[in-house]
Amino acid sequence: MSAREGRGNAPPPARAPSLSLTRTKRPPTPSSKTKHARKHSERELAAVKIDKGDVAVLAEQVEADAKAAERRLREHGGDLAAALRSYLLPSRPLRPRAAAAAAAAPAPAAAAAV
Repeated sequence: MSAREGRGNAPPPARAPSLSLTRTKRPPTPSSKTKHARKHSERELAAVKIDKGDVAVLAEQVEADAKAAERRLREHGGDLAAALRSYLLPSRPLRPRAAAAAAAAPAPAAAAAV
């Protein structure tokens, strides 16, 4: 009989996990490509001409600070109406259940009386 046959079918002994006292990996940093793209888009936004009066109107209507209103206006190319719509309309469609509930809602009483 050989040494292998004497052990039978028992699994090999489990190893204890090795504990390392070295530093773990650093969290990933944004790549230089991402940083460059962000800087490029910031430059593009800064180049958009906007009217300070539009910034004031947008900030007042949506109750936002002037800095946020200015950025939103720049993101929409200086178009005040588009910037206002972006605050009012959802950026993604309603969930199917919510859309069905909205469609099944009864008409307002004023419209029914006419």
